[in-house]
Amino acid sequence: MEKDIQAHLFIEAGRYKDNLYGTSIRAVQEVAQQGKHCILGVSGYAIRRLQMADLHPIAICIRPSSVDVIQDVQPKTSGEQCQGIYEKGKRIEQEFAEFFTAVVEGDSLDDIYGKVKAVIHEQSGNYIWVPSTDTL
Repeated sequence: MEKDIQAHLFIEAGRYKDNLYGTSIRAVQEVAQQGKHCILGVSGYAIRRLQMADLHPIAICIRPSSVDVIQDVQPKTSGEQCQGIYEKGKRIEQEFAEFFTAVVEGDSLDDIYGKVKAVIHEQSGNYIWVPSTDTL
């Protein structure tokens, strides 16, 4: 796997408790060839890797409407940690805004799920929008 990581065959890869893990470009391609979507939780950099591999993702930034929503979803998380998660999400949204197909905000998991499902359905047509730095 280390050779494959060095050969850039993974969208993202890492190590956890001395074990390597990752999502290979090939695995995502195989799912896409079946006319299906992979649901991936990846970094902004991974979205760029997907685009470079001609796998143009429906990239959805999920934004909780408030710190309280995070607390409701993760009740064992302290208020301070929830605030940190919320702030980190805002920074990620700002840093990678150009890569997102949509930004979904919700007050509950059910609310967010419904909106994400609608975006996927809406964006699953025959046409794709590809980010470009070209001036029109």
